[in-house]
Amino acid sequence: MMDRKRILVFGYSIMSLEAMGRLSQENCSILFIADNEAQATLVSEKGFKTRIIDFRNDEDLLSVGIGLNVDIIFCFY
Repeated sequence: MMDRKRILVFGYSIMSLEAMGRLSQENCSILFIADNEAQATLVSEKGFKTRIIDFRNDEDLLSVGIGLNVDIIFCFY
């Protein structure tokens, strides 16, 4: 059995939603990183896990696995 890739997606846009929609949730663990509650709610309603963090804060980045166990990062800012 293949390990699921851990993927973080930053930036709410048509492109980020399209990318997340094309990734296999069977093979990937996708987490959308939101700036605010409104973004988190919109993405969550589409069936994706979300976290609200300040991406300028190193501790927040570590809390979502950057530098530890993230395989792929998509940034749509």
